[in-house]
Amino acid sequence: FQAEDGIRDAQESRGLGDVYKRQEDVVAVVAIANGRVVGFSGVKLLGEGKVMYPATIVHRDFRNRGIGKMLMRKKLEIAREKGLREYTSIVGEENIASRRMLESLGNFEIVEKGKYDENKKWVKYAKKLI
Repeated sequence: FQAEDGIRDAQESRGLGDVYKRQEDVVAVVAIANGRVVGFSGVKLLGEGKVMYPATIVHRDFRNRGIGKMLMRKKLEIAREKGLREYTSIVGEENIASRRMLESLGNFEIVEKGKYDENKKWVKYAKKLI
């Protein structure tokens, strides 16, 4: 993904990005390929120097191309620019692809584990940004 297929902020997006634009504590990023949004993610500013992302979505036809990782890199860049000290992400334990992607970005540590219910477990990752 180059040139037209870069990441842009919510100011240039439509649809999902419009929802996040209205929230001052959220910054949205999108991945665009051939003029259409193929990936979306947001950074939720939690205060006290921490952030968490509420969602990352990549269209099924564009998965396994590094788009999710590209969105994560952009979100980490935004978090650092905002002067935030820690980035956290909660992922379903069975979501191996997302967990591997986070781990591949380096310095993400598992800081907590829990359960949504009796059958679904989650893992919380954190990364120091400073």
